[in-house]
Amino acid sequence: MSVIPETVLDAHREAYVTKAVCVTGGAGFIGSHLCEALVDLGASVTIIDDLSNGRIENIAGFADRVRFIEGSVLDATSVADA
Repeated sequence: MSVIPETVLDAHREAYVTKAVCVTGGAGFIGSHLCEALVDLGASVTIIDDLSNGRIENIAGFADRVRFIEGSVLDATSVADA
């Protein structure tokens, strides 16, 4: 459950529902909160993170609702997979 009030989510849901979103650094502190909010808005979220600063534990609460790619944005193959 997101910490964002449902009224705020409802106001923005139409903009994100069924949209594909890729978040770089999505396993970091800020990125993981962004990813959780996007999932709650109905977006299809792909996270690309090399876990150099992020932690997989940050996305544990919603990992089953996102696609996670462990890799760097500097790696063309990882970006292409995202």
